[in-house]
Amino acid sequence: MSWQPPPPPGHGPPQGWYPPVVYRDPHDYYTVGQDDQPGYLHRPERDNPQAVNGFSWGACALGLFVMSGGISFLVSIPAAIVAIVVGRRGMRAVDTGEATKHRRYAKAGFVMGIVTCSLASFMAVSFILAAIFPEEFESGDSEFTALPLVAAGVRVVRFATGA
Repeated sequence: MSWQPPPPPGHGPPQGWYPPVVYRDPHDYYTVGQDDQPGYLHRPERDNPQAVNGFSWGACALGLFVMSGGISFLVSIPAAIVAIVVGRRGMRAVDTGEATKHRRYAKAGFVMGIVTCSLASFMAVSFILAAIFPEEFESGDSEFTALPLVAAGVRVVRFATGA
């Protein structure tokens, strides 16, 4: 096909020319009278900052706890509690319709908060027992075993029950 000059203004497209066919999803278009909202192509979603905030707190609490080897339980427990509370608020916001986004982030923050809180609480109890009963935790080997923790727990139970 050879080059042809463009048609003069006021004339339509050349003979035999059709616009390219582009598939459009019929749900992308607003139908007049469809609802009482303005005619947007897509209904705007309501953001959920509590969900993202809860996820961030949970990830930071869990990451700090794991990277420190459990020594940071004093910081991880409050951060995990904040993750549980804020993550639950984010899930509730989606469930009640206040927000439409990020329910999975909220749930992930909630679960990470519970996991971190339980692990950090276990580490806190073991550190407290090691401080109260140091002789149970002083062994000649350098391997970690649960026996000193169990022995210290037995001593606490005996003390509490008076046996």
